[in-house]
Amino acid sequence: MHVLSVNWKWADEKFRSGIEVWDEKSEQRRFIELRAGEKIGWIISGPRRCIGFIDSNGEYTYCPDRALVTQGHQCAPCSAMDFFNPCMRCTGDTCFATPKRWNICRQTEYVVYLVTFGDSVLKVGVSTKGRVLTRWVEQGADFGAVVANVTGGKMARRIEHKLSMLDGVTKQVRNNLKAELLFQQTDRKTAENLMQRFVARAGASYHLSMDKIISLSQYYELANIQNAPHALLRLGKNTTTLQVVGEIMGMKGNLLITRAGGSYLIVDLANIVGNRIENREDLTIVTQSSLSEFL
Repeated sequence: MHVLSVNWKWADEKFRSGIEVWDEKSEQRRFIELRAGEKIGWIISGPRRCIGFIDSNGEYTYCPDRALVTQGHQCAPCSAMDFFNPCMRCTGDTCFATPKRWNICRQTEYVVYLVTFGDSVLKVGVSTKGRVLTRWVEQGADFGAVVANVTGGKMARRIEHKLSMLDGVTKQVRNNLKAELLFQQTDRKTAENLMQRFVARAGASYHLSMDKIISLSQYYELANIQNAPHALLRLGKNTTTLQVVGEIMGMKGNLLITRAGGSYLIVDLANIVGNRIENREDLTIVTQSSLSEFL
């Protein structure tokens, strides 16, 4: 299986977390749900290959060359054909999207939002209005709130960029920091104060209602974890294979928490996109990859 993305799906009144993969035989994609309590035995191997692209109809297309990639997750031809790639780099100044994409974007309802991680990290971002809750959960945030409603992606990105220039906020939170903050207790009052102080600095154009700040902890199925995980497992620059064995304890954003023996481990699933996964029921805890390779 070729890993395409980490995914959170809303179904049956709850979020279901897992990974999207390409079935290499059929070249069809499928969703593998990762449920707390299930056992996994994975051999994750490189080298990383192109994940393909999304066409103008929103459909994923398999990379015909299965090209090797050293940066990012797409080869140059697939990156050039991806319908949404120009939007990922947008700051609201110049639009590089196709006319069809621009026409959709300028009529779409967007929100500019704030999310918190732990008790001190505040992030600003943009999402389509109907997808904002999913976007927060995908990131593994603790609290989220909308501060502006905007029609058109360029204006939304301009506001995001303007806010990101202020002190006390960021546009990106790296997974190693998310791992450090994973089990930091965050109360609602702390999140409210963090957001309120920032909005006060941002100016009168932005509004924050306390009753609109949403706690996201209810959406993460983190099982009874007795002590904090002590390692972040990821494919390193000098390694091409990673083994993950044990019981799934839950997911938060891109981070999968597993238990092997008495140890809790964090697996950075974003880091394995583009690599292959082989399910192996015969793997044991003894074969767990050396932690020192991935710290």
